[in-house]
Amino acid sequence: MKIAKVFLISFFIGIQSVFSLSLSNQLMAQSGKPLFAVDSDIGQLEQVKSGSIEEKAVQAVETPYDNQWMESYVDASLFYGFAHAFSQTLIQTLPLVQPLRVASQQSSNQEVVVKIKDKNNTLMVVTFDHADPQKAKIVTIEVKKSDVSVS
Repeated sequence: MKIAKVFLISFFIGIQSVFSLSLSNQLMAQSGKPLFAVDSDIGQLEQVKSGSIEEKAVQAVETPYDNQWMESYVDASLFYGFAHAFSQTLIQTLPLVQPLRVASQQSSNQEVVVKIKDKNNTLMVVTFDHADPQKAKIVTIEVKKSDVSVS
């Protein structure tokens, strides 16, 4: 009888501790992976892993825009059109100041969209033609300025 009481008390203490966790902590405990915040401009934030497409995007936006940048990040067949469409914006915007927040999403046709927000609330949406960072080249890039501060 004493063992049953101890078991019931332990069981209720365990249940109470699980229910007292926030939903995000419960999900993290179940999955074993840390959960990152959701940014209203870019969505679910991610940790940038070494060798990932997200890392390539961060490297691109941390680098000043010039001919070397074009050769590194844009397919040669797109140079003229890309430069015509984006040069002025990229000259004025790159490099970003301390890219802080990153989120990505892969579409069904191998394109990967990486959204990056920096310390000055500049939001860049970078679209790559391939999910493999070794093969991926930027096909479009969009720059937006956010009114909300990043902390």
